[in-house]
Amino acid sequence: MPEETKKLTVEDPVEPELLKKLAELRDSRLRIGDQILDLESEKVRLMVAVRQIDMEKQRSFEKILMDRGLPPTFPVEIDGQTGKIKPLAPPPEIPPEAPAEPAAP
Repeated sequence: MPEETKKLTVEDPVEPELLKKLAELRDSRLRIGDQILDLESEKVRLMVAVRQIDMEKQRSFEKILMDRGLPPTFPVEIDGQTGKIKPLAPPPEIPPEAPAEPAAP
């Protein structure tokens, strides 16, 4: 005859093997949580570095444009091999400079 399993009640303690397994699972989850926090910290550090690179790139583009009399946000394409600049929009009209007014007598 197969052995009958005893019906457990809330008065029966949890088996030590199962308690050990639950503790191992909790510890594994905490280790993974720590690893996720480490990854998030690294992600933030990398995002800060990328932001600095992007800002330097933007300043470089602005200098290129402004040195050529274009607004800093003017859309252009720059050939990485030749350095030639191709405008992606018609150049903005620059109003002619007003002649200097004669000095008052």
